[in-house]
Amino acid sequence: MIPFPFEASGNEDIVERVEFLTDVLISYDATEQRVQLRGAARRAIEYSIFCDDQRAAQHAEILLYGLQHDLLGVPLWQYANKLTAQAGSGATSFTVEIADVPWATGDTVFLFSDPFTWDALAFSSASAGTVFTLEPSTRIWPIGTVVVPMRAGRVAASVPYAHESRDAIGARVHFLLEPAL
Repeated sequence: MIPFPFEASGNEDIVERVEFLTDVLISYDATEQRVQLRGAARRAIEYSIFCDDQRAAQHAEILLYGLQHDLLGVPLWQYANKLTAQAGSGATSFTVEIADVPWATGDTVFLFSDPFTWDALAFSSASAGTVFTLEPSTRIWPIGTVVVPMRAGRVAASVPYAHESRDAIGARVHFLLEPAL
């Protein structure tokens, strides 16, 4: 799974949707019963990106169009936190605020500095301000490094983007997330 390593633009909201599919059965005495038709809720996330250098803009275009039907790692930027202690190369635990962050089995721990400096590690567990991974980090991460839960997803539809200049693009990206394991 290739991460989509572009931070959500602070200018626009991040929209997260959860969709359930049910049917209502009405009996002869007018009582209702709701029946679940989808095994798991469908989740979607939508946010804006802005790439202001040529290399990042080209990378974003390749991921959005070249890998449109493939699974991408979608960072849940609304739950981003920062490391509160340095993590060395080979670390499998990261000190970060975890309150109100919905870590789940099947997630990936995404350590992010910029679109070309990141690490994606399989999530193991989280407790007492520490996130644990199943594999070691490949580099040293300083205090303040962004830590984000990442889930598998696909680009939901064709993504219109605007070329702000020759080297910069902006886009509103919509992802459909795969169900958690």
